[in-house]
Amino acid sequence: MQDETESLDVARQSQVQGEVTRLLGQMKQGDRTAWRDVYTLLYQDLRGQARRYTWRDRGITYSPTVLVHETWLRLQEDSLQAVNRAQLFSIMAKAMRCTLIDGLRRRWSEKRGGKGETVELDEAEDLAWREGAELLIALDASLEELDQLHPRLAKVVEWRYFGGYTEMEIAGLLGVTDRTVRRDWQAARHFLMQRLASEVG
Repeated sequence: MQDETESLDVARQSQVQGEVTRLLGQMKQGDRTAWRDVYTLLYQDLRGQARRYTWRDRGITYSPTVLVHETWLRLQEDSLQAVNRAQLFSIMAKAMRCTLIDGLRRRWSEKRGGKGETVELDEAEDLAWREGAELLIALDASLEELDQLHPRLAKVVEWRYFGGYTEMEIAGLLGVTDRTVRRDWQAARHFLMQRLASEVG
């Protein structure tokens, strides 16, 4: 049953990606309704990813709805750079990442009073928030470093962690095999864990 469900999900993603590519072409030709249709197609994926983040990461304070809205604004601004589905999905993952990190940094500044003044908060709540926030901010910085050294590895992490895509989806977007994606993921994790151990630990 699980294999059947996964196959249906992959088939749906393939159909969505193909439709997105078609709509991008229409956008380039001046079709103003195409972007609205792209939003309809991608909303479910963005909403699902937003739910995972707001449930999983203690540093995240956005509601899923707000996180989708903020991410979509970023995505809309950069979407015209995309000429195919791989580029658009890359932009979408990066938009989610930037939204999350900017939100964390903004709240960090608010917690510091905006001008270096410490805001008194419940100690346990504050510690839990700071641990989650520090980890994500450190991950973002380490990912930027990885991108300078090995762009494809960084893209695999961004698409899988921030974009929520499966190994099969990433392999299709990159034009490589599932095995290559797994190998890239393992290499990237090793790199990031080393950096995070030195920065957070």
